[in-house]
Amino acid sequence: MRERDESPSVRFVLEASDALPMVQADEQLMKLALENLVRNAVQASPPDAARVFEPFFTTRATGTGLGLAVVKRVVLAHGGTVSLGERPGGGARFELTFAT
Repeated sequence: MRERDESPSVRFVLEASDALPMVQADEQLMKLALENLVRNAVQASPPDAARVFEPFFTTRATGTGLGLAVVKRVVLAHGGTVSLGERPGGGARFELTFAT
């Protein structure tokens, strides 16, 4: 992703177990959702965590505020949930959970 080059101090970690079951999902929509998660994580973690999934909410001067709203919509459409929490040592933790 282009933003990664602009923010070399950002570290992206994917934690997934090989034991997790396969999920039936639309590949393009899931790619869109994951790209939006990464893009938002790289750009900034808004201080108002209660509103991050709200359409048109943004803390930046530019942008539509739709990225995380799209993520939530895609995940919900696939029967999943998405949540935001803090990581020990700083940063944000987004957790996507899907039923099998």
